[in-house]
Amino acid sequence: DKQDAMWRAADFHDQWFNTSGSQLRVFYICKAGVVEWPCLTVTLSTSWRQLHADELAAGQRWYCPTCGSRYKTTFGIIVELRIGSELYYMDSEFPDADIQDLKAMAIELRNPNTTNAREILASVIRAEPLNQCDVMRPLANLKDSWQMNRDVFLKLPQIDWNQLYNLGLGIPLAKKGKAVVVEHIEV
Repeated sequence: DKQDAMWRAADFHDQWFNTSGSQLRVFYICKAGVVEWPCLTVTLSTSWRQLHADELAAGQRWYCPTCGSRYKTTFGIIVELRIGSELYYMDSEFPDADIQDLKAMAIELRNPNTTNAREILASVIRAEPLNQCDVMRPLANLKDSWQMNRDVFLKLPQIDWNQLYNLGLGIPLAKKGKAVVVEHIEV
């Protein structure tokens, strides 16, 4: 139905919001392979290999452009959060339906004149990771894909998605430990 198609289209938006004071981006990560050495390829939503040519097709499947493994929601996502001039990275479970609804609403608010899923898909912003040296480095042979730094990845805390509601209140975002502050950036 139309609402499901709109939700699928919104899922291609890696940048959830971008204001003068903060920015939230999420990136799908491939964790296929052995536990000690997962793939750790990070790829923009629009650049994963897909089962169907139509991005909005029901039953769509996504495959890692590096190792070819099928994406599983158990792989989760990498969260990039900029607050002021601080840049934070966190590992995350795949967002539940409530958080996905929140994302879809943010996308719709940012694109108030869109009336259908194709228009939502056409409004995707190419949101590359802000740190492309310490956290993840570009893969020369693949467009819109990066190799996550394994040492940094192992230190990333899990985000508590419910804390997004408290973002402006200074309440910690991480479930365990502190979010990894990777760099101080000039905005």
